[in-house]
Amino acid sequence: MPLADHRLPGQGLRRCLLAARLVGRLVGPGLARRVAPGVVVALVLLTWLWVALPIAALRRAVSEAGPWAQAGVGLSVVLGFAVVVGPRLGGVLLGPRLAWLRRQPLGGWAWSTALAPWLVVLALPVALPALLWPWPGSVLLAGCWVAPCSLLLLLVSGGARGVLPGVLVALGTGLLTMVAGTGTLGLVGALALAWLGLVVGAGPLSLWLAARPGGLSLDLPGRARTPLGALLRRDLLALLRRAPGGLLAALTAPMLPVTLLWAFHSAGQLPQPGLWMASRVLLALGAPALLLALGRLVDLLGPAFDPRHWPVSPGQRLASLLLLTAGLHLPALFTMVLILGAAAAPGFASLSVSLVSGAVLVASWAGGRRARPVNVGSFLAWAAMMVALASLPGLAGPLASLLAALSAIALTHRRLIVLRRRKT
Repeated sequence: MPLADHRLPGQGLRRCLLAARLVGRLVGPGLARRVAPGVVVALVLLTWLWVALPIAALRRAVSEAGPWAQAGVGLSVVLGFAVVVGPRLGGVLLGPRLAWLRRQPLGGWAWSTALAPWLVVLALPVALPALLWPWPGSVLLAGCWVAPCSLLLLLVSGGARGVLPGVLVALGTGLLTMVAGTGTLGLVGALALAWLGLVVGAGPLSLWLAARPGGLSLDLPGRARTPLGALLRRDLLALLRRAPGGLLAALTAPMLPVTLLWAFHSAGQLPQPGLWMASRVLLALGAPALLLALGRLVDLLGPAFDPRHWPVSPGQRLASLLLLTAGLHLPALFTMVLILGAAAAPGFASLSVSLVSGAVLVASWAGGRRARPVNVGSFLAWAAMMVALASLPGLAGPLASLLAALSAIALTHRRLIVLRRRKT
């Protein structure tokens, strides 16, 4: 039965309000349960960034950077947050719980009215980095970021179908940031365009994503000739086909630290020791995306996360997880070393090894006969400890980081052996 009679006066507004109320009742508890941990993690990371870095110098660096650097910061903030939080929304906003409501004669405007408030509330944490811009334009710039981030959350929740539109929205966010930097008129115009895009696009995009579910039917070239290669191939295909959002998050979320470091380096506001310390913190801030990708892999594979029926040893399984995680982390490390110079390579490589081994360790404790959510809080504590160890003077920093990495690898190997014994 339709929600409203087409012959009633004002039925369009009534349908919009009724749809908003029904969506709130149906998906509100689910959103709070699934998304609250991701939002809390994002807030913790942003707070850590705010406390650990010199904010006055960062503000000068951002304001004095060129338009392309500012656009990169805006794009990375919005995209990094969306790819971390968005994958958890698909089962709530696009799942079967709202299927009967989507069959009603609501239209795109009603769905935009129903979904936009929830998406905006979820996207509010991206407004915090906008406060680095001069006041009062930072408030309007925050609005320019919240609106496209709301659309990106919806697109990322749609999985593979939302990748191409999500890339276009992310590029549009960078363009809006550049337009906002041209003056007051450009800032107001960018704000209006951002919110107009949210109001017009949220409803039709949600209906389009829900009507075309499914993942990507991709395959990798060649064939695996070793057990290690077979494990890597299976894990990559599982993420590509069934969790492209998690794979995208692991590759793009670290770009936020890289672009912020670019702003520091281009403005030259920090001396070399301060720049390196800020770089260590920023590199650690992008690392939780690696753990979330591994956690998604644990959810997808379940008991097959460590396949007992395959002729592979726990050491081979550990090596495959380390190679997969290191491959996802390598672009951020390579870009950061290019910015800082070859002298930073040993220290930052040892820090990266410790972060990668820590992510694999925490993910291994989530695997087993019954998969459990990964403990992000434990990994944040590990990352903070690794940053402190890497900051030790001289060779003590890299050696301490490598020793911690070897300890994590040994613990992970022991954990995989224990899981094998429990399955027998």
